[in-house]
Amino acid sequence: MQSLGGNLRGMDTVVNDWPHIQTKTLILGGEVDGPDFPANARRAVEILPNAEVYLIPNVGHNPHEEVPEVVNAQLIRFLGSDPDEPAGESRR
Repeated sequence: MQSLGGNLRGMDTVVNDWPHIQTKTLILGGEVDGPDFPANARRAVEILPNAEVYLIPNVGHNPHEEVPEVVNAQLIRFLGSDPDEPAGESRR
């Protein structure tokens, strides 16, 4: 948990509960969303027991505006997946 750093912990005290959240989780974002997002997303997937990350190459902070077709496809894939199956492996 400490590896997430003060930024996330300061913004969201629920981060302390992440290891206990069993709900299937998708972390979706741009691969070039600031200097810390990709690393933070990958660390979050290591902490959340049933999570996957999908980082969209060459996309920044607003993937829903930059590549809505990719965002929509990933959301449809994830939301249509079997809720009883574990989240997929890290995609990128």
